[in-house]
Amino acid sequence: MLRPYFLTVWKSSGGLTKDTRLQKIKKDAVRITRYRSLTDRVLANKQNHVYNEKTLAQTEQLLDINPELYTIWNYRRDILLERFKTCDSDAIHDIMKNELALSVEYLRRFPKCYWIWNHRKWCLEYDCLTNWDAEMAMIDTFLKADSRNYHVWQYRRYVVDRMKLGQTSQEQLDTDLQEFNYTTKMINRDISNYSALHNRSRLVKMLFENSPESATVFHTKNKYEFLVQEFQMMKTAFYTDPDDSSVWIYLKWLLGDYFIDSISKEQARQVVETAIADINELNELELEDNGVDNQWCLKTLVFLEQQLRKKSDRACLAHVVVAQFEEKIFIQVPGRLQAIGSVVLVQADFDVENNVIYDMFAVGSQFQLFQRVSHERRLFVPDKQASAQYDDCVKVRGPLQRQFRRVQVVQHRPAQKTDLSGDSEVFGVLDEELLDQEITEIESPKFHKLFLQAQKSFSVFVLLLRRSHDAT
Repeated sequence: MLRPYFLTVWKSSGGLTKDTRLQKIKKDAVRITRYRSLTDRVLANKQNHVYNEKTLAQTEQLLDINPELYTIWNYRRDILLERFKTCDSDAIHDIMKNELALSVEYLRRFPKCYWIWNHRKWCLEYDCLTNWDAEMAMIDTFLKADSRNYHVWQYRRYVVDRMKLGQTSQEQLDTDLQEFNYTTKMINRDISNYSALHNRSRLVKMLFENSPESATVFHTKNKYEFLVQEFQMMKTAFYTDPDDSSVWIYLKWLLGDYFIDSISKEQARQVVETAIADINELNELELEDNGVDNQWCLKTLVFLEQQLRKKSDRACLAHVVVAQFEEKIFIQVPGRLQAIGSVVLVQADFDVENNVIYDMFAVGSQFQLFQRVSHERRLFVPDKQASAQYDDCVKVRGPLQRQFRRVQVVQHRPAQKTDLSGDSEVFGVLDEELLDQEITEIESPKFHKLFLQAQKSFSVFVLLLRRSHDAT
């Protein structure tokens, strides 16, 4: 990996004439020689355990050129620790003030260098007279320059945690609430700020767990009202930019188990169904405008269907769950195929009312649908990752079928849109009575183990894509 110093030298040589470039290469060669010589001297002093002012100054010179040398940072800290042996707390504070000032100079040039932020944390650990207000002001300055800088947000969490060590329970709650409001401000400025959204998710949990009076904290009565209020903010966000991954990732957490398991089944069902309806509407708009489905909409719909089944009493029968899929997710993709993550979408023509295209393997209240395309591999998009996932799934297909007999009574292939005659190994008719009988065969531990193996390779439910004759 190119270090910052050499990267700067390499980048600065572009766009020059041949003679000018040769002159610059000669000058850079001298700089590189000096850099290597300085590095060798500092490392030799480290190996010989030389701890004095001269070696401290040499580490500063070297880190000023290349702050990625974490070994030199470690050596610098060893030198400082040696000095601390003869210093009182005030003297240590003065030394640390200089170290913090030095780190700020480096961070202005290298704001995403992990080792500078790490050294700054080390300084705060040894300084019992830290000015926390000054630290927060410094953090605000860097976030104004780059509001998404993950390193700054991580450092902010560290500083807040240190501040809370000397606070009462109420003061800690007030601090967390201030941080929550700060994330609101930053998200309002830039809804794509994933670091702010991530910090927000941590703070929400802490505030609910540490404050029985959630109404006072969030100006709502309970988790359900907060969830509804937060979803409305995310709804505005994903309508504003449907391709913003930050919003969808936060939405998945928001509608995940933390909230869904904490509210009533009816409330959970209402929230999830509302989200499904809104996201379906957005996906239809995306399809109308761009001619393709939005991948984040599809991924989120799959996740929400799983969440909905957790709160549904109808998940006891496989054919009812299939009906639920048919009612909730009709994603029309006429004439095209696509692979989205581990969700493989397949297009086919068949009779809507009488025929389905799937094999079903079920265990407990979980169900997985697999497109039966072992003889029709052309249906899959030529995507290496999707193909590999399918191949892994096929490896356990045989053992699964031996444990749970595949439900398929009549096989046929539609030759035309209105003609469903012909034989095929791909299409099958669902016999619900036979399916009910077979449900009793799915509880064995061996089957459960095989199912989990298949689920790991192909973890998301396959969406059944279909279109009626009237629609076509």
